[in-house]
Amino acid sequence: MTAPDQPTAGPTREVAERVAASVDRTAALRSRAGSLAAQVAGPPRLTGVPDARRQRLLAVQRAAAEFYRAQLDRPDGASPARWLAAQGVPVDGRWAVGYAPDRPAALVNELRRQGFTDVEIRASGLAATGRSGQLVDRFRNRVMVGVREHRDPDRPVVGFAGYAPPGVPDVAPVLHSPATAVFRPAEVVFGLAEQPERTGRSVVARTALEAIALAERGEGAPLAVAACGPALTGPQVAALTAQADPAAGVAVVVDEDGSADGRRSAARAFHVLDPAVARHPQRPGPVLAAAVDGEDTWPLVEVVVTARVDWAVRTFTTAAGREVAAQSIRAMLHGQPDDVAEPLAAYAAGRLGVPVDPTPATPRPAVTPQTAVPAPVPAVLDARRPRQARRSALTPTSRPPRQRRRRQQRMNRYGAQAQRHWQTYLPNRYAALIADGTDLNSFFSTLGDQATHQIEDLTRQLAGPDPAGEGYLDKLGRLNEARMAAEEQVLPELILLDPETNETNPAATQTPASEPRADQDDWIPMVEDPTDPRWQEIAEQEAAMNDDSEPPARS
Repeated sequence: MTAPDQPTAGPTREVAERVAASVDRTAALRSRAGSLAAQVAGPPRLTGVPDARRQRLLAVQRAAAEFYRAQLDRPDGASPARWLAAQGVPVDGRWAVGYAPDRPAALVNELRRQGFTDVEIRASGLAATGRSGQLVDRFRNRVMVGVREHRDPDRPVVGFAGYAPPGVPDVAPVLHSPATAVFRPAEVVFGLAEQPERTGRSVVARTALEAIALAERGEGAPLAVAACGPALTGPQVAALTAQADPAAGVAVVVDEDGSADGRRSAARAFHVLDPAVARHPQRPGPVLAAAVDGEDTWPLVEVVVTARVDWAVRTFTTAAGREVAAQSIRAMLHGQPDDVAEPLAAYAAGRLGVPVDPTPATPRPAVTPQTAVPAPVPAVLDARRPRQARRSALTPTSRPPRQRRRRQQRMNRYGAQAQRHWQTYLPNRYAALIADGTDLNSFFSTLGDQATHQIEDLTRQLAGPDPAGEGYLDKLGRLNEARMAAEEQVLPELILLDPETNETNPAATQTPASEPRADQDDWIPMVEDPTDPRWQEIAEQEAAMNDDSEPPARS
C-alpha cells in the first residue's frame, strides 16, 4: 500500500462495516414492519377470479390429488407408502397425501384423459414445457402433500409440496407448486384447513410432512402448521394468529444441527412472529424454539441472538461495525422477559466487546473511549468533491485501470434455450455453425429475438381485447395463459426443433438401472432404461391407459 492510502484505510473499513451492519438491520426491521402491517390488516382476502376459470383450475388440482393418492396403491408406490408410515404420516384421512411416479408425463396424460386442455394443465402449475416442446410433469418420484385453501369454506386443494427420496444427490429436497390464479404460497398456511378444531397452542414445523406427524400425535397434539415456502411471511402469521391463541404458546421447530439455512429460517420466523405475540393483550411469553418432537422448547430469541453474534464476530473487526450489530441485538431483546434478555445481553457484550443493554435508548449509543476509532478524514466524507475524486480517496491508487469490454449483443432466455438445445440435440448443425465461423452469440441472439416477437404477437391475438370490468389479477391470469399457449406453438417451430437422427445410439448412453436389494425397504428412485423389462412393462401399461396402439418410444 502506498503512503497516501494509509490514512484512509481505517476509516474506509469502518464506513464499509457500518454500511453492511445497517443493511442487515434494515432488512430485519423491514420484516418486522411487514408482520405488523399484516397483523393490522388481518388475513388477506381472496381476490376476484372468474368463477368458471377458478372452478376449472380447482378441478385440475382435485384430479391431481386423486391421481397421486392412487399411485400409493400401485407396485411402484409401495416403498413411498412404507416410508410415509415410518415417518408417522397417514395416507388416508384429512390429509391429501400421495406419490408422483417417476414417469415424464404420467399426470399430464391422466389430466388429458379427463378432458383438461394443455392450457389449463400449464396454468395449474403441475406441468411445464420440456426440451422437446411437450408438456411434462413438474413433480416426479416425489412424495406429494396437497395444500388446502383455509380461507375457502370448501377447503379445496390448491397446490402441492413434493418431497424427494432421502439421500438422492443433486435433487431439491422439496419442490412447491408455483403461484397460480388459485394458489398464493405467501398467503396460505399448510395445516389450518385440516385442523379447524384446534385453536390453542401452535407449532410451526419445517415441512408439511413434519407438521402432519406432529398433528397426528393424538390427544393434546398442537395446531401443527407449515409455511408454503422457505420461511413464514406476514400474511401467514396473520392467518395463524387468527385461528390459534398466541397466549397458549407459539413454537417454531428449528434445526438442531445449527445449519446456516436453519438459522436464517429461524431468524425470519422470529421477526414476523414476535410482533404478533407482543401485541397480544394478555402479554404471553416469548416465541419458543422447539425440537423435532415439538415438546422440548426454549426461547427462539436465544437461537436468533447467538446466530447474530456469531455472524457479527466473523464479519466485523472494528468497534463501529460491532456497535451497529449490537443495536440490532438490542432491538431483538427489547420487550423480552428479563430472565431471557439479561443473560443474552451479557453473552453478546462479552463476545462483541461493546455494551449491549436489553432496553435500547432513544438516541444512538456512543462508542466508548476505549474502543473509539479516529474520525474519517474530510476527504472521504466531503460530498462537494467530484465523484471520481471521492472514489479515488476510498480505493488504492495501485488499482489497475478497468479494462474496456467489447460490447456484445445481449441474448434473451429464448436464445440461450435454443443454444443449449442445439448443443444437446442438434450437434451436427451446431458444429456446422462453428465450422463456418458464425458468431454464435449473434446467431442465437437474433433467433431469440425472433421467437420473442412471434410469441408477443401471438399472445396478443390469443388474449384478445380486455373484457369490461376485468380486475388486475384476472387480466394477469388471462395474459399468462395466452403467453403459455403462444410459447407452446412457437418454441417447437423455432427454438426446440426435433432432434437429429443417425446420431449415436441414445440407448447405449443410458445408465443401467441399479437393482435394489431384496431386504431394503428404503425409498429408492427408479432409473428409466428403455432396455429394462420393467420400464417396457410400465410403458405398455401407460400406453394401454392412453389407448395407444403401441408403447411409447424413448427418444
